[in-house]
Parts: sequence; structure tokens; C-alpha cells
Amino acid sequence: MLNFLIKTDWVCGFVDGDGSFNITISKSKNLKTGWFVLPSFAIELKARDLPLLEKIQSFFGVGSIRANRNQFKYVVNSVQDIHNVIIPYFTKHPLLTSKYISFLLFQQVIALMIEKKHLTLEGVQLVTSIRASMNNGVFNKKSRKATSELENVIPVAIPSVDRNIRELITNDWLAGFTDAEGSFSVQPTIRSSGGRVVAVRYSLVQHYNEYVLIEALKSFLGCGSIYIQNNVVYLLIQSTKDLTEHILPIFANHSLQSGKVNDFLDFKLALTKINNNEHLTDKGFAEIEEIKSRMNNSRVE
Repeated sequence: MLNFLIKTDWVCGFVDGDGSFNITISKSKNLKTGWFVLPSFAIELKARDLPLLEKIQSFFGVGSIRANRNQFKYVVNSVQDIHNVIIPYFTKHPLLTSKYISFLLFQQVIALMIEKKHLTLEGVQLVTSIRASMNNGVFNKKSRKATSELENVIPVAIPSVDRNIRELITNDWLAGFTDAEGSFSVQPTIRSSGGRVVAVRYSLVQHYNEYVLIEALKSFLGCGSIYIQNNVVYLLIQSTKDLTEHILPIFANHSLQSGKVNDFLDFKLALTKINNNEHLTDKGFAEIEEIKSRMNNSRVE
């Protein structure tokens, strides 16, 4: 699908958007404690992005890819692989979303498992308490059942983090995060007066928990507006000048890796036509309408 090699910071940005760190705790008759602890680092994507998952698997050199209906999941479950490969990578290249907290807690569990402490009931209890503070306290079904049956499960304290996120953002990280969470849109409209206008937009959308990150991204890009609706925060860049001067150069030199790269190329084409005032002609406006018709969810892979 793509010929570009993925870059180190791109992987971090993409995982900030689409990756997860989880600990599953389930019953087991084969263990003395009666409980089985399974760690997982995972990325799940639609079938069309299987080539991208294969590139990520190649990047880390560990883990496997599993089919799940019309999706594929890249998973690393091996404690040794997580300890030797995944933990060192994200320690050197820290996540920028609140997912960083879950990673720090995940790291604590892996350290316990390396020392085999999860093979004692006390260890399982501690792992469950750590797990209770991960991912905003959201449990998968098996772990939720375990938490309800184990006694005295008190979530551990959330690790304290003091850092300047703005200083950690790079263009490659942004490319990865955009592949996961960003969008490019083109909306041609004919007004009731007969005039033609084309709205173009680059956007990033996150839960309100990530407001600090969105604010840092606005500062990093040097443009855009932040909007909040319910529990969602939006960073929107809609000025053709800002898009041309700030956004296009980033993704021209720091390539997107998912199928979203095609949306960017169409977005760039439409923006070029707008800057040349081609959208004011019948031919140019029709060409932009055709571009819009094949972007995002309308794209045929």
C-alpha cells in the first residue's frame, strides 16, 4: 500500500491514538492462585489497514497479528517481549496523551510479572489494584469479574507526571497521531445567491481529558482554534492560509502511513485549486466536488 518506512516518533503518535495497554485477569484452574494474568499491548485496525499493522509488527520485531471479523489486531502478550522491547521503546519515546499514565501502570505490572509475583495471591491482588487505575478505570469483562470476586481491591495512586508536552511534540509524532485521530475534509457549497464557496478543514478530536495536549498542539502548529462540545475537544484549522503555510508542509515531509495519505493528497489538490481561485469557475468547482466525493468514508479502497 505504501512505500515509506515508518519512523520512530510516528509509531509513538499512532499508538497515542490507536494503541492500548491492558491487563486481563481471569480465573484459572491450572494455577495455584486460581487466577491468570495476561498483559497485552495491542493495536486494532480495519482490514484495509492490515499492511500498516504488518509494518508496525516489523518495526517492533515481536508480537502477532490476529484476524477478528473485518478487523485485524496486532498483539504482544509475551511478558519477555513486552519487558525487552515494548517497555524500553515507550520509555525512550513517551506517549503524550493520558495513555502515558496507563503505560506507567502497565510497566509496574510487567515488573511484578518478571519477578513472578503474579503467581501469588498477594501479587494477583496487587496487579488487580494497579489494573483498577489503568485506562480511566475501564475494565474488560474478564477483569471486571475478577475485580468483583477479589477482596479489598483498592485502586493504586495515579502516578504523578510533570512535563511540558509542547516540547515533546515532533512532526513525525503528529503524522502518526493524525493517521490515528486526524481528518482532512473538503466541503464545496453553492449558496442560495449562486455564489460558490469551499470549506477546507484539518481537525483533531479528543476526549476532554486530552485538553492539555490539544492546547499544546495548537501552540506547536501556530494556528487553529479550539472548541469544546460536551466532553469532546476539537482542534480545527480552517484558514486556507494556515493550511497552506503550516499543515501542507508538515505532511509533505513527514508522511502519513495509513490510507489517510490519499485523503491528504486529495485535500492538497483541492487546496491548491482554491489558492489558484479555480473553485470560482464551473470547471474548477466541479473538479473539487469530484475530489470531495472520493474522500474519507466515500473512498473505495
